Amino acid sequence: MSGLDFATVPVVFYKGLDTRSQRKLVVAGKWDTLINVSLSQDGSLKRRDGFIQQTTQQGNGLLTRGDELLIVNKGDLISVASGILSTTKQRPGQVPFVDVDKMEVLSNDTSNDMQDMDAGDSGGDIFACYVWRSRSTGAAAATGLFVSVIERSTGAKMMSNQSLIASATATSPRVVYTNGAFFIFYIDGTNLYCRVIDASAPSTLGTQTALVTSADLSYKNFDACATLHAAGVSVAYMLAAPNATSVQGIRVDRTGTTPSVASGPTAIITAAQVT
Repeated sequence: MSGLDFATVPVVFYKGLDTRSQRKLVVAGKWDTLINVSLSQDGSLKRRDGFIQQTTQQGNGLLTRGDELLIVNKGDLISVASGILSTTKQRPGQVPFVDVDKMEVLSNDTSNDMQDMDAGDSGGDIFACYVWRSRSTGAAAATGLFVSVIERSTGAKMMSNQSLIASATATSPRVVYTNGAFFIFYIDGTNLYCRVIDASAPSTLGTQTALVTSADLSYKNFDACATLHAAGVSVAYMLAAPNATSVQGIRVDRTGTTPSVASGPTAIITAAQVT
């Protein structure tokens, strides 16, 4: 008695993948399990590209720079170590929130300039804080600095056209998000001011606090950025004393919505270095 000859038996699967029926009850023509394949529109099998876990690093977005894969985790930018699986290589640095959308911030009959904006999250919500200088109609004279805070997903205005300072000489508003709060800086006269909005209470504006008082702030040149390795914000500003121009730096922290100078001022560029 000899065995049966080999034969090709056609098995036609054209009814798709059945994941609901008990395996023994799946009718002819349906797939019970597909691994690393999918079905094309004509019912034929299509190989699915495989994947492998590169890192356990948590994140909420990906970027590329050349041939390098970068992970975005809130405000941090992290690179994956080359050739080493399941490990990451931490590199200092920040990446801003990048969105392209259109949203109404303000609608009135005035003109505005010196706009600035930053965004941050609190309790799963993303808030955007906008600051600007407002000018009256007609003569276009400056009337003061203003702020609005908007919840990004709904467009709800948590704070709308709120006055920061009603002064025609106030200038150069800057807003920086860090450590769960928006730090808003501006200069008026001889003072560098700061106000804070805690992102957990985005409808509350902190009181105005003078961080630096100097008659030499006449240049009104300054900038601010989040401090990477410490809480708070680093601020660099220019002093224009007669024949003694210099650049000074401070680090600003907060208690609630009250800002304070945590360190400095420190001369970044001394008068002797200015040519």
